[in-house]
Amino acid sequence: FIRHQKILGIIGGYKPMAGSFPRNYYMPLGWPAPAWAEWQLRDVDVIAVRPVASERSGYCYPVRMIYEDSRTHYALWEDMYDARMDLMKSAFVAQRFIDASVIGNVPGGVTSSVWDFRKRHMTNVSTEDEQGHDLLADFDVPTRYRDLASFVTPAGLHESLK
Repeated sequence: FIRHQKILGIIGGYKPMAGSFPRNYYMPLGWPAPAWAEWQLRDVDVIAVRPVASERSGYCYPVRMIYEDSRTHYALWEDMYDARMDLMKSAFVAQRFIDASVIGNVPGGVTSSVWDFRKRHMTNVSTEDEQGHDLLADFDVPTRYRDLASFVTPAGLHESLK
């Protein structure tokens, strides 16, 4: 734990808009346009994450700073530093709440933009596809995907890769 502070973020029940990238973004920065949602000033806990000493040699990010929302405990921003504490990458993470039919409104969907300052590159990821379909949770997941042994174990992965 480093400190408690406020930071701007997008969180909650905003309309998914990432599937139509680069529409709805300010380009070339890949910054979400105001149509997404209202930015909120959020309370965050800043946490420094470092690999354990035995794994530290050659690790890609010796220090990762996570700006975790104090209420939801989801990361709103992440910064990755090298061993000299020079900023390498920064990631904006927009956590989205979804309506699951049985358990109600839960955090699940996410959109993230990652800026690599060294390679001058930006990556955008989202749980939403181009047609606006987003993450499903709980009993909204089709029955054929509920067999955990098939989808989360090494044996199940081996079978699906055949």
